[in-house]
Amino acid sequence: PEEVIDYCRKELSAKGWKEYRVSSAKFHAKEGRHLLGFTQNAMDLFMNIKDEKKDGQTTLVGVNPERRNNS
Repeated sequence: PEEVIDYCRKELSAKGWKEYRVSSAKFHAKEGRHLLGFTQNAMDLFMNIKDEKKDGQTTLVGVNPERRNNS
């Protein structure tokens, strides 16, 4: 998963996204799930990357864009 994480960080940073710390990331990393959060303007982008043990593949499980609520 490290290659996928590095790729996401590099590409999104190049497009102006700022990474933020996901509070539950350490907990989920123990299960082989890696959580990344990025923000730009009023949008958040949450990524769930999973290390699949059965075939050695890394899977991008989900990318969830959300509009930030500033109220």
